[in-house]
Amino acid sequence: MEKSTGTFKQTVVIVIQDILLLAILSYSIYEGHKDLDQFTGIFLRNFIPLALSTVLGAKLLIRKFRKTVEQDAPPSAA
Repeated sequence: MEKSTGTFKQTVVIVIQDILLLAILSYSIYEGHKDLDQFTGIFLRNFIPLALSTVLGAKLLIRKFRKTVEQDAPPSAA
């Protein structure tokens, strides 16, 4: 059984999203570490918007690829 291209693209999007989230987390901790008195505020100001945009962007791409797979699939004979 062969994987469809859309499913492969969805998997790639999820892997890239995970790597980006780890990078964003590292960046946010690094920026917060510069001023330990304000660590929480700096961390949240950096992490929340970047992580949210990454997750929403990935979700949109996955939906786009899912629609592509559904359009390419032959109608079922159910």
